[in-house]
Amino acid sequence: MQNHIKLQKIFFLILITHFTANGQQGTMSTGGNLTNIGGSLSYSIGQTNYIYQTNIFGSISQGVQQPYEIFPVGILKDENFNAKVFPNPTSNVIELHLGNSTLENSFYLLYDSQGKIISTHSIKSPKTNISFDGSPIGCYFIEVVNNGRSIEKFKIIKN
Repeated sequence: MQNHIKLQKIFFLILITHFTANGQQGTMSTGGNLTNIGGSLSYSIGQTNYIYQTNIFGSISQGVQQPYEIFPVGILKDENFNAKVFPNPTSNVIELHLGNSTLENSFYLLYDSQGKIISTHSIKSPKTNISFDGSPIGCYFIEVVNNGRSIEKFKIIKN
């Protein structure tokens, strides 16, 4: 009888821990599996999230350093053309603001991290929304072109 009670307690304990145990969440930049004759190895490179919260406005991983980068890359800035993008990083939509810049013959190109053009759109107003809905998490580039000349490039982080 004592053994039966011990087995019930052990079974109950295992059952409770199975439903209440949580693994760690992480923000991974890469990872993979390696296998050879000697065995196998799974690895990931990233950080552990301490508290992960999400709602309709976005998500945040509290306790982990958040990347926040907004800078033009590799283009001489045209003083007559003032472009800004935000929010960056984004989860869905960013706004491209051109201020008082001339919009005639202006468009933007959206590139993925490998340099492949994802989309091209003409710019019709000083504030343009660019959707990342359906795009995978990663790094993107937006190039603003005016009169056939590359004016500015931005690095965008989609999370």
